[in-house]
Amino acid sequence: MLADDDREGRDGAAVAARLRVADRHVRAARLGDTVALLVGPSIDGLGEPPGMPGTWRVGVGPETRGAGAAESWAAARTALRFTGPHPADRVVDWADLGALALFATHVPDEEIAALPDVRAVEELARRPYGTEVLEAVRALCAEGTVRRAAVAVHLHHSSLAARIARAEAVLGFSLADSAGRLRAHLAMRLVRLRPAVGETGPGAARPPVRRRPGG
Repeated sequence: MLADDDREGRDGAAVAARLRVADRHVRAARLGDTVALLVGPSIDGLGEPPGMPGTWRVGVGPETRGAGAAESWAAARTALRFTGPHPADRVVDWADLGALALFATHVPDEEIAALPDVRAVEELARRPYGTEVLEAVRALCAEGTVRRAAVAVHLHHSSLAARIARAEAVLGFSLADSAGRLRAHLAMRLVRLRPAVGETGPGAARPPVRRRPGG
């Protein structure tokens, strides 16, 4: 199952058309601001096709037989919550979330919002240079070193290092080691669960939060 963010009223047509071109059988049904797409056996190669609007977002649930469609749909909606405006975040596969999925299904939104690292990333996003700084942090988390990250985003390494220094000043911790980079990566992913802040996320795709007993 796929969950397509459909706040712009596309009825999932763009995603369905892309899959049909790839010779997949697709059935679509609109549910509020989200379109459910039941897709044939394989969805390999669902990358963003040329000409697709930059606002499209899709969550991918695990492959399953008919009896497991409800579980796959729930997983696709969870994955959709982690999508974002960055090209790398427009298609999110539930299978790739790992333990992150637990935050979406087991941790109340207010507890995520209260995490200092999440609040720091939100503060970075609000600043005039926020987009560029967060892109630098994303590259560093992915590449592991300033020099490789600079190559990835086509910057001189000293320029990228300056952006990382700005990020560290707001985050309150160093990104020089793997622990700091993992911490930053996690915070940036969790911000995607906070649609009220910055870029609005697919609100209708939010599953009910499971509260702790007695909470």
